[in-house]
Amino acid sequence: WNIANASSILGPKSEDPEFAKTISSHKIICLQETVTEVTLDGFKSYSNLRKVGNGGGVTTLIHRDLINHCEEVNTEELMKGVSASISVIKLSDPASSTGCYIVNCYVPPSNSVMKGKKHNSASNFDALNAIIGKLNDGSGNEILLCGDLNARIGDAGGYDQPVINRACFISDTELDVINDSSDIHPMSPISTLRNSKDKFTNNHKGHLLDLVGSQNLLVLNGRTLGDSSGHYTCFKWNGNSVIDLFISSTSFTHRVKYLHVAEHTLFSDHSPVILQLWSKTPPKASSKGPAPNYEAAPFKYKLTEEGLSRFKDMLKEDQITSQIKDLQEKISLANISVDAAKSACSDFSSLINSVAKDCFDKSKPNGPNKPKYEAWFDQKCHTARRLLKRSIRTVDKNPDNQSIKDRHR
Repeated sequence: WNIANASSILGPKSEDPEFAKTISSHKIICLQETVTEVTLDGFKSYSNLRKVGNGGGVTTLIHRDLINHCEEVNTEELMKGVSASISVIKLSDPASSTGCYIVNCYVPPSNSVMKGKKHNSASNFDALNAIIGKLNDGSGNEILLCGDLNARIGDAGGYDQPVINRACFISDTELDVINDSSDIHPMSPISTLRNSKDKFTNNHKGHLLDLVGSQNLLVLNGRTLGDSSGHYTCFKWNGNSVIDLFISSTSFTHRVKYLHVAEHTLFSDHSPVILQLWSKTPPKASSKGPAPNYEAAPFKYKLTEEGLSRFKDMLKEDQITSQIKDLQEKISLANISVDAAKSACSDFSSLINSVAKDCFDKSKPNGPNKPKYEAWFDQKCHTARRLLKRSIRTVDKNPDNQSIKDRHR
């Protein structure tokens, strides 16, 4: 998710409950254009930030459940002099010697300028190609590339697999029609052809398709269950586009469950893109059995030492012990029906309550749970009030700054 700077005029976005709620339900979070490092409770942060200049930067957050299976891969040598930001994490499979490389990447637009850096399309994608080529060494490890690549490829990428460089004079049209679906896992929810609501292309297209083809990768947007139409991921004043992409090695496709472009938020002009995967290890079976489904008691007894003593004595009376014995004999039958068992439980509850009501006082009947807020004052109102108070504090600290006053008016 390109979050368009981890900080806002109200402070770090990760401290906003709505922002944290949007991302914290996932095990692996890849953020782009963070500018600064992002931290989140329960996650370990891996960042690649620009040492000079503004913008750019990526942060990968790994949930604490997966930290022991992760290690950061150093790509600094291959990234010298380029303006792209790339973070690589290897997620190992404890059941085998292989794993998956998660490549979190931000590639600036082709017209971006950064002092002292090569900002053209070719240098950034050449560096990305070199990194993935180093990772894709034939050892069985899989690749998952994600991020804001600023590459508008239209509906191209219908399993493009050119194995030679663009220097060999392969045209864009020829790249678009090269198809070979033999490596897509037959059980994966992935189509051999792509769709996209973004019909335009830019200068990054050819370089990205070269990367996809030469490294045997697959663009998942627009061909995966949940995003079969290729929804827009970026919303600008001058138009919408599909530039936040998931791209994987073909051997990774059997892990894919679905891909979903989430609802647009106020935190960024990009929408979060969610890739749900199947877990190779099945969830641990619970030894506790199914959770009981009890109804709330209509009232409670106020227990006292005197009442408990009297309750125990009454349970020993001949009439009560006789009724309990009859119930025991009733449920001990081998062929007892479900209805008969429920009836016996009901009779037992009535018997205990008949004894308890003579020994204890009752509390007031339980009413419906009151909401945390009044019906009209929901969580959005609570968040708005908190943001208002934060704005007031910001203005109070800068009473002479007219631009801040205008933003918080």
